[in-house]
Parts: sequence; C-alpha cells; structure tokens
Amino acid sequence: MAKNIRAENLGVIRYLNLTHKSFSKKLENITNSAYLSEMIDGSREVSNSVAREIESVLLLLPDDWMDRDNLSLIHMSKLDFELMRLILVQSTQAKQGLVDFIANKNLES
Repeated sequence: MAKNIRAENLGVIRYLNLTHKSFSKKLENITNSAYLSEMIDGSREVSNSVAREIESVLLLLPDDWMDRDNLSLIHMSKLDFELMRLILVQSTQAKQGLVDFIANKNLES
C-alpha cells in the first residue's frame, strides 16, 4: 500500500518527537505502538477520528493538519517561503481575496 499524506504526517510528528517510543507514549490513549507503526508505514489507514483526535486533543494542531502536505514545506524554495511569510501576516479577508484571485486566474488559463 502506498503511503498516504496522513502516514507521512505521522512520520513527521514521530521525527519531531525523536523516538517511536516517546511518540507512541504520547498517543497511548489513541492507539498502541504496533498500530502506530502500521499507520506510519501506510499498511493501516489513519481514520478520520484518529486524525482529528491527534490534531485537537493531543498535539493542538490546526484543523485538518493531518490531511495537508506538511512535508513539502521542508522542501519549499526561498521564493515560496518568502511569499508564504508575507501572506501569513495578512488579514483573513486579504488572504481569502488572494485565494479567490489566484483560483480565478488558474481557471482562465
């Protein structure tokens, strides 16, 4: 089975926790170490309920963090990073306007 985005994100979180043991300890109320290994290697699905529980209860991650490509942020170019940095400080309204503008430009292409 191919690794999916949730499996990759679990791998990122595990890496940030330094060891599988320390990570599985943090998740002991959600899953056990063996299931965690299977979710990380992609052989077991990370269910919606487990993904949401990891985000909200355990790690206080933003909504749907487990469903986005967080690994690609590590490989982001300098230009892309600068653009992201500039966008992050804008108001929600300005961000939505930019999203709408770019989405419409892509539809016109």
